[in-house]
Amino acid sequence: MTDLRPDFLRVSESLHPATLKPIWGDCLVCGDRGTGKHYGIVACEGCKGFFKRSVRKNLHYRCQGNGACPVDKVHRNRCQRCRLNKCLTMGMKKEGKTKPVESRAGDGDFRISLPSVWVT
Repeated sequence: MTDLRPDFLRVSESLHPATLKPIWGDCLVCGDRGTGKHYGIVACEGCKGFFKRSVRKNLHYRCQGNGACPVDKVHRNRCQRCRLNKCLTMGMKKEGKTKPVESRAGDGDFRISLPSVWVT
């Protein structure tokens, strides 16, 4: 059986909102593919993780160059000091996420406090 619908109808069905992923653009730190807004800016998973570890562990790095090392997709792992500086310069915030995170229980479950509801 031949599908007589116009082309735009066939294409639009493949673009159902449930199948679409948001396009965030490039990471503002290194230019890799951004995966969302992390610590206040569009960033890739690599820069998000690097910034998170650096802040949580209060790490301090030393630049072996002149303080202006390239921070791009290829060179981002070469100088941690310049990468952290660029994260901060581009607007990453040490305060982190604004949404509360549930605490993780030791038994592998996530525990969330919910109000009690009684049905009579």
